[in-house]
Amino acid sequence: MPEPTFEPRTTAAASNTTPHARAHTAVPTIVVVGHGMVGQRFLEALAERGLTPAAGGARVVVL
Repeated sequence: MPEPTFEPRTTAAASNTTPHARAHTAVPTIVVVGHGMVGQRFLEALAERGLTPAAGGARVVVL
């Protein structure tokens, strides 16, 4: 019986970009756990510094 061959699959995204290109287009994700006073102040500070998703700064996830 012949040995099975393995052919790795590539996705369109993986084949169209290099790791270097992905590194420059990656948006950092900031995770805020809890939305109390500290979380609110932190989000306000992000907005004051222009680090909001709308400004292209970072993706923010609040849990």
